Amino acid sequence: MVRTPGQRAGIGRGDVVAAARAILRDEGLTAVSMRRVAARLDVAPNALYSHVADKDALVNLLLDAVLDDIEVPTRGPWRNRIAKILTETRTALLAHGDLVPLFLSRQTLGPNALRLGEAILAALHTGGIQGEMSVRALQLLLVHTIGSSTFEVARRDDPDPVRRQQRGQQTTAALDRSTHPHTADQSEAISRFPGDTVFQLGLRLLLDGLAREAG
Repeated sequence: MVRTPGQRAGIGRGDVVAAARAILRDEGLTAVSMRRVAARLDVAPNALYSHVADKDALVNLLLDAVLDDIEVPTRGPWRNRIAKILTETRTALLAHGDLVPLFLSRQTLGPNALRLGEAILAALHTGGIQGEMSVRALQLLLVHTIGSSTFEVARRDDPDPVRRQQRGQQTTAALDRSTHPHTADQSEAISRFPGDTVFQLGLRLLLDGLAREAG
């Protein structure tokens, strides 16, 4: 049997993904490349192509690897199981801010994404949300989770978040109250973004609505 370059180099796909994750953690997504991963593993670049077709495929593996540690609860009410999965998903996304926008732009169909999607669909089924409605519900829940994470990552990356909040509050507080009374009154709250509070409120409202839809 002819051995591939990757086999001859003694590396597997898991090694490639682990090296890419280390580069992502230390230097950010822009530093991740096939050549850099090969250098970190101390192998020739062609050794990687036995396991990963190109950088695009490598990024897809990274996206799925981010979800690797999320556990699927097997007990408890269906709403609680969904909330736990999505809360842990948000935590994983916020820990890898460089990748968050890619979750919105790419269809993630790796083994972990499929595992978590199946668990949410199963929980929805238990709650009486079935068929195509369960798919739409899953899509809504994912949009909320990934979208809120994207919004929060952008704010976390602000070089001076305190000054940003002050600017926002000053701008809204100074609005003409004859045309923007509610905005002006809520200027302090508008200037803040308590990410976890907003995420959990949105998640609860979505699950409340889905429960009512199920009757």
